[in-house]
Amino acid sequence: MMTLRDPKVVFFSGRTSLLVVVAISAVTIVTTCLHIQHYYSWNSYSYSSVIGYKEGHLSDTDLSIGRSHEADGITKAYPYHLFNAKYLNSSQDETLNASENNICDPIFRIVFLKTHKAASTTTAAIFERYGYYRNLTFAFRGGEKVFSALVPFTRALVAKYPGLTNNTFHMLTNHARYNRKEMDFVIPNATYITILRKPEDQLESAFGYFEMYRGMKIAEKPNPFKTFIENAASFYKNKSYAHWELSRNGMLYDLGLDHRNDEDESIIRDKILEIDRDFHLVMIQEYYDESLILMRKLLCWEFEDILYLSRGVRSASHRFKVDIELKEQVRQWTRGDVLLYNHFNRTFWKKVQDYGPSFGSDLQYFRELNQGVYEECVMENKFDKTDKRVDKLTLKTNSEKCKTLMLGDVTFTKILTKSMATRFGKPKLGQ
Repeated sequence: MMTLRDPKVVFFSGRTSLLVVVAISAVTIVTTCLHIQHYYSWNSYSYSSVIGYKEGHLSDTDLSIGRSHEADGITKAYPYHLFNAKYLNSSQDETLNASENNICDPIFRIVFLKTHKAASTTTAAIFERYGYYRNLTFAFRGGEKVFSALVPFTRALVAKYPGLTNNTFHMLTNHARYNRKEMDFVIPNATYITILRKPEDQLESAFGYFEMYRGMKIAEKPNPFKTFIENAASFYKNKSYAHWELSRNGMLYDLGLDHRNDEDESIIRDKILEIDRDFHLVMIQEYYDESLILMRKLLCWEFEDILYLSRGVRSASHRFKVDIELKEQVRQWTRGDVLLYNHFNRTFWKKVQDYGPSFGSDLQYFRELNQGVYEECVMENKFDKTDKRVDKLTLKTNSEKCKTLMLGDVTFTKILTKSMATRFGKPKLGQ
């Protein structure tokens, strides 16, 4: 009988260990080769479909490279970052993996309720880019970027496609006033997300961007915004300026509150509680990166899925000075939005706390990753001033990656509308 000290046992154990090592090495080499193959396959593809974005749809070849079709028509994009050297060599890998122990499936049925002048266009582009690469469907109104500024959303506003079963969709990302029942019909089983901004900053931004002062005939005043706020009730009553509906409690209005209830605090508070119940995440513009980290975990997406380039910076000619006294006047005038913002600013930090101990490291990693995108894609201190209202970023490279990240909500709407028309037939426009 052999014992553990027997030379034959030792020899056999050593030989077994050697065989195991050789086998593991062989598997590692094969796996590495497969990873390299996937890496180059994906990198050659990852942004290649955008080459044809002017045509507005993906070719059959595009759809067959690096992606697999599912029964319901959804296309899975290979996560190119899993084979990206920078990602693999990141010092955060261990932390990131630890935070992903719970296996989950990415969520793709989403209603993103845009609020005006609160980084919602930048956010919408994130959703649209995600859907574009996965062949998802979007509820649109025939290529227009707004369903309606004055009435709540209804299914009748959505373009109908003859080849799309039940005319339900994966995502809704264009401007629409909140109406849960009708949105549920169009995007069943959706995750609801919206975004808020400090009301005093959001109103000043809307006032400047939409040039409300022109309709008020106060453009020549030293500070048109100050003139408006000091006489807000009078201007608001006349409704003689563009986008008047956004000049008081504009975020609550986007979220479904009727302006006849602007001063009814009881109804406003009930509305805030309704939003709290209905929405899975309310992002905060002042904490945009933090919001994206929460969104990423909620949707079970990857870090690269939430990369972004901001749509630009409002030009100095469309900005107005807001001192402490004026800021307080704004907050009194748009008190409903103040109550809304304060509520969700509080609950936001509870979500951050609930995220777990990896929040800080995940945030740091994402910011480094996104900064890398800016360094790779954006020319420093050079802006496109074609639209006098906005100083838009300028690309330093024509790589498809950078061009895709720069695409905005309006362009994506056109691309995706044409893509769906190619796949499902010419739509009957929403009425």
